[in-house]
Amino acid sequence: MENTSQIDLKGNISDFSATIKALETEPGKSIQVQKLYKTKGMEILLIALDGQAELKKHTAPGPISVQVIRGSISFRTDESAKELTTGQLLTLEGNVPHSVFAAERSIFLVTKSIPG
Repeated sequence: MENTSQIDLKGNISDFSATIKALETEPGKSIQVQKLYKTKGMEILLIALDGQAELKKHTAPGPISVQVIRGSISFRTDESAKELTTGQLLTLEGNVPHSVFAAERSIFLVTKSIPG
């Protein structure tokens, strides 16, 4: 974790603005993933996709949330596709096959619940 400080109640505060800036300016990879946090029950990932890049169909074992930080993405399941733009948040139950496509350079935050 980058720029992390502890708070009361056994938690952390993370300032990942430097990580976002690095992802925005780092050329060469069409898909970039930064793990920000992981415990037995939760994982938080910051993902950057270049324009025309796609995360192929996959599933998560537990519920997830996806929040767009920069740009826009198309979040696709077998039943539908939702266009998400900066500031929007999507939640999805576990074990639902999905893919993500970015028409433009985009960065989003994924929070995964890990059943246990």
